[in-house]
Amino acid sequence: MSYERSLVLVTRNGFVTRNLVDDYYSRIRGVKGVIGISLDSDDFVVASVVCFDGDDLIFTTSKGRVVKFNVDHLKIVSRKSRGVRAMILEKGDFISSVVRTRFFDEIKRIANV
Repeated sequence: MSYERSLVLVTRNGFVTRNLVDDYYSRIRGVKGVIGISLDSDDFVVASVVCFDGDDLIFTTSKGRVVKFNVDHLKIVSRKSRGVRAMILEKGDFISSVVRTRFFDEIKRIANV
């Protein structure tokens, strides 16, 4: 199993990309930054999560729908990619939160729960 860090970006309209953290580099202060994901005009990033292979993400929508999936199912793409649709949303619904579950699984393992 790889322990290379990747950055998962999730948009309000349900698109998700996975890039290597090493694709981003340190900059001095006062710069514009670099493109992390291509967005539609009515979309914006709601979460950015640093993950490792094997981690799970849980997406929650504004209408209470929940989806869990493993980041291994996301192909690592370029920073300028639009990404893939993480979940099909009903009209008026949007992604409201994203949680990485590895941390909780590690606590359970340590506590022998």
